[in-house]
Amino acid sequence: MTDADTGKMILFDSCAFWGHNEVNLGSWRAPRYNMGQPFFDEYHKMVEISEPKEDWDDRNALYAI
Repeated sequence: MTDADTGKMILFDSCAFWGHNEVNLGSWRAPRYNMGQPFFDEYHKMVEISEPKEDWDDRNALYAI
């Protein structure tokens, strides 16, 4: 669309998501991918576990749905 005041183009990404980092790993939890704990450990070296950290596994299971 265009800005009504300036006429400049505006791009809007309606697929934005605000949530825990664990959402990125939800689909990889499925047994068919066989990623295993080493994969998750390497991921967490680059992307910190969201707070509260003790709920990580539960959140990840929820995002796997």
